[in-house]
Amino acid sequence: METTHSILVNTKKASTCLAMLDGDTKNKALCNMADALLQNADNIIEANKADVQKSRGVISDVMIDRLMLDSKRIEAMAEGMRQVAALPDPCRRVIKEYTRAD
Repeated sequence: METTHSILVNTKKASTCLAMLDGDTKNKALCNMADALLQNADNIIEANKADVQKSRGVISDVMIDRLMLDSKRIEAMAEGMRQVAALPDPCRRVIKEYTRAD
């Protein structure tokens, strides 16, 4: 079973590789992930219900609310991913450059 730490370590490793991909590839991946979220929404919601039940009495009600997923929240997540895909790719772009006198 993966731990949160191992997931974060693997994510950090993957981020370097992902940053080197061209924008079209990254955007296609984001859109595919958005599609997968929507296609698997029922399974995600069911698994989330189990997570919420395990968390009751352990974390605050405010955090429980943030943890809870429903179809509306999943749709918003997918839409957010599509919005990110529509943005210009920031990788390997010079935003500002200075030439020092020395």
